[in-house]
Amino acid sequence: METATSEIRFGAARLDLAQRRLLIDDVPARLGARAFDVLVALVERRDRAVGKNELFELVWPGVVVEENNLQVHISALRKLLGPQTIATIPGRGYRFTASLAESINDAPAQFSRAQATPLPAPEPLYGRKEDLL
Repeated sequence: METATSEIRFGAARLDLAQRRLLIDDVPARLGARAFDVLVALVERRDRAVGKNELFELVWPGVVVEENNLQVHISALRKLLGPQTIATIPGRGYRFTASLAESINDAPAQFSRAQATPLPAPEPLYGRKEDLL
């Protein structure tokens, strides 16, 4: 039986959550498990800066990790995805800055909600009745 996959696309990249892999131009990228987890954590929280302590808790729960481990993974992600994809927010952490192209199948609720947000109702035009005709 075929299972549904969760994919998140941005630029030439495709993040396959179900198979835990990153594809760039449909070619699997060489990316370690921790770097993948860092990327997923940043993508899921793309609406804000994610502090290093929060990333440590998400990616290395219950493990004491040197700060340079995080920097190594961020650097590897920037080499794969381009330096503009992950911004450093001084004193606050990191933020995923790429625009998502689409979310497929059973992607996490954060992505579904972000895309399903309705536009606000149009405001009436006062004094421009002729423009509506």
